[in-house]
Amino acid sequence: MKKVSILNLVTIGLLFIAGALLLLHKDRIVTIYQKYFAKKSEGSVLVKNEYFRDYDFMFVKNTTDFSPKNLQHLYDIYYTVINSGMTEFTFYC
Repeated sequence: MKKVSILNLVTIGLLFIAGALLLLHKDRIVTIYQKYFAKKSEGSVLVKNEYFRDYDFMFVKNTTDFSPKNLQHLYDIYYTVINSGMTEFTFYC
């Protein structure tokens, strides 16, 4: 049976602490990664036709932000695209 040296215990301890810190601050790390390293998509451009209506309908409304943050915002994006009369539209989550 091999003896475990102090250096090995310190290394294992530091790796454990680093892993715990990564798990605790993963949201902050992801935000920093997206800010500096993630490929940024160009903004989606919406072309409105002559039948576009510039008013909100019941629980959905027109939007200019095509980055959905929740389900209601996704509904708003779909409403805006359908209201504009476009046959194809691409946006990224």
